[in-house]
Amino acid sequence: MKRNKARILIVDDEEIACFTIEEIVSPLGEVKTAQNKKDALEVAKEFEPDLILLDIYVDKDNGFDIRQEIIEFLPKVTIVYITTTESLALDAYKNGGVDFITKPINFDLTFNRVKNILELSSSRRQEFVSNNRLCYALD
Repeated sequence: MKRNKARILIVDDEEIACFTIEEIVSPLGEVKTAQNKKDALEVAKEFEPDLILLDIYVDKDNGFDIRQEIIEFLPKVTIVYITTTESLALDAYKNGGVDFITKPINFDLTFNRVKNILELSSSRRQEFVSNNRLCYALD
């Protein structure tokens, strides 16, 4: 079954950050939020997001560790890290992030980054489906 709207999960222990990012990205898809590791894992399993915007520090937990647990059941999910400092950018990329967003949140930059990432992810999924169809047709 094909979904028309992208699914976006925002994981940040700061309620205002979740609210702000949700307001920015909600025109791009269906959005859910989580403010701790336990909720992030539960929502990710149930919601099966296309994109997770994941704070590097979530309460007492490390966002990189949360990602490791999520990719065990959602190996192809796209991760964009949220951080307060660009000094963690390299760590974000080394830990499977395709991009990062810094706080304070820049509305236009965040909207356009997420929009572009979702478009690229959608193209990649469509290519994967097309390739699978071709493989089956050749069998």
